[in-house]
Amino acid sequence: LVFISSISAVKHNFFKITNKSFAFFIIGILAVSTNALLNIAAFSIYGTTVSIAISSIIGITLWYITTEIYMVKKHSIKWKSNFALILIGVSTFYLVTSSDNYFLSGGIYFVFIAIVASLNYKKILSFSKI
Repeated sequence: LVFISSISAVKHNFFKITNKSFAFFIIGILAVSTNALLNIAAFSIYGTTVSIAISSIIGITLWYITTEIYMVKKHSIKWKSNFALILIGVSTFYLVTSSDNYFLSGGIYFVFIAIVASLNYKKILSFSKI
């Protein structure tokens, strides 16, 4: 949820400053509709809340890819490192939260994400006065 909220805010701001809010709105409507259909199908087939969660992740990924394709085609956005960071972050989150020790899981997740982000954004961080 944290990733999706942050990503959604960044993407919305990008579409807003490029005067493409309506395109973002249309993509959002399509994403919500697709997600609803995926959730209904998952529950109809499997009948579990886990299947709904998995279909929601698939739906959110489709939304992300759709908005990213739009941004790449219209504005030549470099997407590979951001997408890799998201995959690493989400994968790490699901891996560490499978543990019963939430404090240890949270600590490992925080440290891992901090290391990955600092390595990925090393050039940007070297210019800042942190």
